[in-house]
Amino acid sequence: MPFRWQDWTRFCVLLFLASGLTWGASWCTPQVSADDLSRPHLDGLLLAQLPAGQGAEAPRETLSVGAPLGPDANPRLRPLAGGMILRPEDVLSISVQGEPQLSGQVQVRPDGLIVLPLLGEVEASGLTVTELADFLREELRRYVVNPIVSVIQVGGVPRVVSVLGAVAAPGTYDVRQYESLLAVLAACGGPTQEADLARAVLVRDGEPARVVKDVVPGEPIIPMDIQLQAGDALIVPSLVQRAVRVAGAVVRPGLVMLEEGLTASRALLWAGGADESADLTAVQVLRGAERINLNLRPILRAERAAEGEVARDEELQLDDIVLVPRASGQAIFVIGAVNAPGPQPPGEAQKASKAVVMAGGPGPSADLSAAYVLRDGEMIALELTPLLQPAQAAPDAVAADAEIEAGDVVVVPELQPIFAIGGVNSPGAVSPAQAGSVSDLVVLAGGLADDADGAGAYVLRDGEQIPVDLKLLFDEGDSSVDMALLPRDALVVPRQPQVFHVVGQVMSPGTYPLEQAPTVLDAWALSGGPLLMSDSAHALLLRGGETEELNLEALVHRGDMSQNRELRAGDTLLVPKIEDEVYVFGVVARPGVHPIREGDTVIDILADAGGPGSGANIKKIALIRRRVIEAERREELYERPGEGARAPSRPTVERAPRATRPGVGSRYERPGRDEPARDSGAQQADRVEQVAQKLAEGTQAVALFDLAKVPDGDPRFLVQPGDVIYVPAKQVEANEFRQIILQIVTSLIAGALL
Repeated sequence: MPFRWQDWTRFCVLLFLASGLTWGASWCTPQVSADDLSRPHLDGLLLAQLPAGQGAEAPRETLSVGAPLGPDANPRLRPLAGGMILRPEDVLSISVQGEPQLSGQVQVRPDGLIVLPLLGEVEASGLTVTELADFLREELRRYVVNPIVSVIQVGGVPRVVSVLGAVAAPGTYDVRQYESLLAVLAACGGPTQEADLARAVLVRDGEPARVVKDVVPGEPIIPMDIQLQAGDALIVPSLVQRAVRVAGAVVRPGLVMLEEGLTASRALLWAGGADESADLTAVQVLRGAERINLNLRPILRAERAAEGEVARDEELQLDDIVLVPRASGQAIFVIGAVNAPGPQPPGEAQKASKAVVMAGGPGPSADLSAAYVLRDGEMIALELTPLLQPAQAAPDAVAADAEIEAGDVVVVPELQPIFAIGGVNSPGAVSPAQAGSVSDLVVLAGGLADDADGAGAYVLRDGEQIPVDLKLLFDEGDSSVDMALLPRDALVVPRQPQVFHVVGQVMSPGTYPLEQAPTVLDAWALSGGPLLMSDSAHALLLRGGETEELNLEALVHRGDMSQNRELRAGDTLLVPKIEDEVYVFGVVARPGVHPIREGDTVIDILADAGGPGSGANIKKIALIRRRVIEAERREELYERPGEGARAPSRPTVERAPRATRPGVGSRYERPGRDEPARDSGAQQADRVEQVAQKLAEGTQAVALFDLAKVPDGDPRFLVQPGDVIYVPAKQVEANEFRQIILQIVTSLIAGALL
């Protein structure tokens, strides 16, 4: 074409406009140097976008294994966004987007290593899931372009921390979600009003330690934000356990909360004050085996005090008992876990057991085996269970009663409760008198919850974790794993991870939290949708031992909600691979292998391949039937002896039949001395070319058609597995087109021979 000045002018104008637009974009875009991408700068940008009060995190305390807990353990922690540190026996779900052969579940070996395709052994123990994902991403860059890697821990070592005592919701909490002490306190609803945070302890490896620094009077009590570990137990005692007891001639006998500087006189006021019969000059404080005599009359009833009478008060301590006698001074006091605690006349109660009966009898939480009589600083041990509750007495228990006299105090302590926490339907405290064993406690707690991990349950006793397999106990009825419980024991039943699995032909197979996708439709969207070879019309939902087939194509594309299901923990959505496929070559947008489904035609496959290109000759598209080619190949190349396929070149001498290998046809027999040799390689190649020539000229193996004239629903154009579709270019000559078809048929025959 001759050169024209108008073309040159138009080209220069376009070049000038493009340069101007490029310069303008670079001038408007702020330039960012390598220094600007430093981490502190990015952190500043991120913090600047946070709402007020959500900037820098308060420093947390961390605890090393075996080190004592307390104010001195203060090293800085790694960011919590990194997740929990992995340990041996952890099960990981590793997903590499678009690379199913690199995805799957692996378990961390006892030596801390995992084995992955392409990478081999990788050190995982000691890393967080985020750190492991970053490492795998960098290592896979050698094999995959811009790999997208996700790592989720789905099982392994139990990762729970137990919270007991005076909190709103005691139980077990996943330490992967709540990694610090303050976080788990918030998750359990926080301490109750009667919680004694100043005495809260964290039990780790059997060693308890306080989690609150020295308490300053008047200052709020704030626990240290300690980094938690799996198996930790946080125990928050109740202020009920920090009380003093007021008994005798007061308006409201019972417990009084111990406060800083609480005195006996103030304790009486909290108990409603002394009644008219009280002898305030003979008040006693029982502190263990010690008796402290007080005179509270000048303080509480100054108008009745004698002139010059000296008051004597006492600051109370934990577990003190304040006794206010009546004016006669001849009463016997019964206090503790009885139905009607208070003074009893000594003339009627000669024995300690009778005094307990006169006080209303033992309460439901009474520990009669630990009762005692307090007399002049001496403690007389009792064993009242065989006398008052013979049905609950141990077979070898021996009754022990005592004579009592005026001024004696009969003390009946309370049994410490047993706790059921975690995966039970009604967690809480139960009296040891009601639950003597693990099986009894589970029944009283309403049974195991649906998501309970019975195999991972344990009894927490004095900081020690004693495993107990509830699955074996209840599902298989093995009573040998049942165990007796003691007061203050806690049965901890972990909960199973609330996750589901998506496997097969999807963009992002892996394990996902159930809360992110409650239904199959949500899981389909979360996994990124189907791959090219996905048979989503025959997906499977695996639940326990049951399997249900779902048509995800109808669900997603036609809105058929009858194919949707609510997911449960442990469900697996399996999307199988389409095994039938065809091959598309030539001028199309996406040549290559394409799946076929029932009822697909040539038009459907070409649509999947992106359609013919702009230079395609749609009037001469070739559909090559592989099944027909294979049938013709068998008939032409392997004719039976005597039909001319391998006729001998000279008469043969009759010989005895030769033994052949089992399962091998006669055409593979070794030729004898007088038998003709098989075709050479050159002769076989010529034979293949002759068969291909014949098939290429036929109409059954190779069909040429005009895409614009294909009748709708014509069964002749239904594709079959192994078919080849060739879309030629417009400029291809007839002879060249024939040679291409001949090459395709020849390669199919040669491939079938191999």
